[in-house]
Amino acid sequence: MYRNKGEKDHAVEKFACVYSNCGFIGIPLVNGVVGPEGVFYLTAYITMFNLLVWTHGIAVMSSTMTAAFMKKALASPALIAVFAGFVFFIFNVPVPEFVQRPMSLLAGMNTPLAMIVAGIALSKSDLLKTLKNASVYKLCFLRLVLAPAFAVAAAVFLDIPTVAAVAVIIGAGCPAAANVILFANRYGKDHAYGAELFAATTVLSMGTIPLLLMFI
Repeated sequence: MYRNKGEKDHAVEKFACVYSNCGFIGIPLVNGVVGPEGVFYLTAYITMFNLLVWTHGIAVMSSTMTAAFMKKALASPALIAVFAGFVFFIFNVPVPEFVQRPMSLLAGMNTPLAMIVAGIALSKSDLLKTLKNASVYKLCFLRLVLAPAFAVAAAVFLDIPTVAAVAVIIGAGCPAAANVILFANRYGKDHAYGAELFAATTVLSMGTIPLLLMFI
């Protein structure tokens, strides 16, 4: 459904459809709607996002899915950090101040740097032309309506607490991940097209996310 002009575009569209901007946009939205408790639930969603984006996501963008590739991906610093953070959380391991301080500073750079890269890519794209592209709306429907609709259905069916439901639905309903631009640039795909999808889904999500929350 989201296959478009060629392999490069297909990889970008697939990534944008599957992975949402649950961290950069999701955290402030969830915090604003339901507070820190919701952010705690969203953290579990982001953990799974990181596990998948650094394995399946890279495989999609690099068009590689071999045992050697997966072994290398699982040993990447990003996934090692996820596993280490999970262990520290489960066993309540204290982190020394001299380690925590520089890590906090690096974490604080994460969103601004990603947004700078995304902004540079967006400056080279024609947003008006993008919004006239019918294929973009097909992907926006998948990313902003269909994917979070499954989250809404699951929340209602499983009768999970409202705060957790809101966190998951917002996470699933966020626009395309900014990583679509970064990964496309890194693996030789059409990063300009990725920027267009990022921009279009971000603009349209301002209307779709409030509508999704009406079902909770």
